[in-house]
Amino acid sequence: MSTKNETIVIRVSADEKNELNNQAEELNMTLTGYIRSILFDEEVEGNQKSIEEYIEILKKRIEKFPPNTKFTIKEVLGVDWREIKKGKKLALGRKFKKLVDEDKIDNVKFEKTQSNNTALYEKY
Repeated sequence: MSTKNETIVIRVSADEKNELNNQAEELNMTLTGYIRSILFDEEVEGNQKSIEEYIEILKKRIEKFPPNTKFTIKEVLGVDWREIKKGKKLALGRKFKKLVDEDKIDNVKFEKTQSNNTALYEKY
């Protein structure tokens, strides 16, 4: 293990810092350790949520949105999104769209695929 004696300073909003602290605390990690795990794309032990668990998180957060809110899965998951490996992100996106298409996600419709190949949804 190399000596860690260099410092990087970043600015975040109070809400962002609180969210990062909450995520780190849930994983019994220090804020620094948690941020380092995100930056260096390290697996965070104990943070292996299933696609179904992420679907439930999405449902709970989306139900709080006012009508006519447009969103992507990445925007809804926020910090959680960075913890998910690419393959699982793709599977989650496919599963969520399928559930929306089957009207199994209340008051959500698919809007379009954006130029960056992410799906845009709207709560109605």
